Amino acid sequence: MRATNSARPQCEKRRRGRVRHLCVLASAAILADAAAASIFDHPDTGECKIDPSAARRVELASEAADLLPRSSFYDTPEPLQKGRPGDLIRSQPARDLLLPPGTTAVRILYQSRSPQGGIVPASAVVLLPAGQPPTSGWPVIAWAHGTTGVARPCAPSLMRDVAYGWIELSTLVDMGYAVVAADYQGLGTATPHPYLDKVTNAADVIYSVPAARAAVKGLDTRWVVMGHSQGGLTAVGVAEIEHAAKDPTYLGSISIAAAWDAEKVFDRMAHAGADPLNNGYFGLVAEGLKAIDRNFTVDRMLTDAAIARLNEVRTHCVAATIAFMFDLPRESILKPNWKQDPAVQEFFRRDRVTGPIAGPMLVLASTDDESIPASTVDDNIARLCATGARLQYIRYSGVGLDHDGIERATMGMRLRWIRDRFSGVSAPSNCGATDFSGKPANN
Repeated sequence: MRATNSARPQCEKRRRGRVRHLCVLASAAILADAAAASIFDHPDTGECKIDPSAARRVELASEAADLLPRSSFYDTPEPLQKGRPGDLIRSQPARDLLLPPGTTAVRILYQSRSPQGGIVPASAVVLLPAGQPPTSGWPVIAWAHGTTGVARPCAPSLMRDVAYGWIELSTLVDMGYAVVAADYQGLGTATPHPYLDKVTNAADVIYSVPAARAAVKGLDTRWVVMGHSQGGLTAVGVAEIEHAAKDPTYLGSISIAAAWDAEKVFDRMAHAGADPLNNGYFGLVAEGLKAIDRNFTVDRMLTDAAIARLNEVRTHCVAATIAFMFDLPRESILKPNWKQDPAVQEFFRRDRVTGPIAGPMLVLASTDDESIPASTVDDNIARLCATGARLQYIRYSGVGLDHDGIERATMGMRLRWIRDRFSGVSAPSNCGATDFSGKPANN
């Protein structure tokens, strides 16, 4: 998510992506730029060979430069005092984030629900535009972030750039929106993080909104949710929960490059010819399963070799996890028949999009997304359309938009969609119509 500076891959460029490729780099450039650049960013693939030790040094240094020290603000007693999901525990100003001048940032700690239904703490950061809010308050965008890791330090509210920073969140604030950016439970707080658990991650986002209103004055009661990757799954989870909640202040959701079907996504990542930088995601899933099923142990899914690597990076975040696991042979990571484990099957079931959903939804996917291609989203679109969803699906085909590229390229479109929701304009729907390429959207 950061721009590469002077570290230059020494090989022919073939493609770029969110799951990024490393090549042999000049060691001086690696060491000089370690604090400012990630060698996973916009790299060249082709016949490059990646230096594992260089990759690990750079990613650990880059992570250390971005992460903020975790204070006692994130600590809570066990068990929590009695309360309800959405109750504010405490808040504090956040003056250590890299945000536009005039932006106000407030960290919040609030109550959410665990995968087992208990009350757990979760954290978030609220970003407010400069100046006075409009009469009705700043319109609210609940932001659901993509994969940052599963360890406690990997909370976006503990990253100087809030994980997406200038690419995404600062633009939203500059356009006059208040952003409530949930960390998800277990990132920042002490509970395990249920990685890619649609229901739990969605609950964390939903409950962050009333907690933000309790902590900060000048917020509109109306809100939309928008998320990318892991957050794209979270956004549709919010829409499913809101269908039952019937909250009149919820105006709709945007889902970008979303992991809507974990089974399809990880089948693709486990394929013999798949990108080896996907290896790290299996480690994150195995760790996340422990939060969903307290009896699960990672050795039910991962080999001893994979567990040894995971142990080296257990307290670090996603890019470091990828750097420590990408050079393992694919056949040495997963146990045979790992998919048949009951905990894995339950994870796939919880993750699957079923609908119905509340409000309109904008869904963006790309066939050139090497991590989560549109083909893993298509049948979910058809299923939601069959429930009567008001849904606009834009499926970019063959125009070179990768996992991060689709987020950057669609900012203007998404801002217009959000503006129309707050303006009361009827949302478009193209269920059964055509996509960006002119082909049927469910093909």
